[in-house]
Amino acid sequence: MSLATGLGLPAAGALPAATSVFLARAGLLAGSAAPGLALAIDVNNATQQQLQDVRGIGPRTAQVIIDERKRGGRYESFEDLSDRVKGIGPKKAASLKAAGLTLGGNATGGLQGVPQNSSQKK
Repeated sequence: MSLATGLGLPAAGALPAATSVFLARAGLLAGSAAPGLALAIDVNNATQQQLQDVRGIGPRTAQVIIDERKRGGRYESFEDLSDRVKGIGPKKAASLKAAGLTLGGNATGGLQGVPQNSSQKK
């Protein structure tokens, strides 16, 4: 029996995704999730604290990510994130992706060797 069920909460699959993420962060669904799995954090919607929860992002980098997101809009790919945020190169972007950082449901985000910005006028 998971802790959530023991507390009288519904099983993880019966909850909306946002509620499950909140309860998982609070440790209430620990018995229903596989240990060691990172939660997905969307770089385009995350708060500073949520970004800091991703291994490899500290307070300063989290703030720079948010400031650049406000200034330049949504990140379209991990390459875009790497280009716009000083200190995040392609290798760092790949490690952040592996640590659970996502791009609004687009987990690949341009790290699969697909050329980015190919549709832009030169």
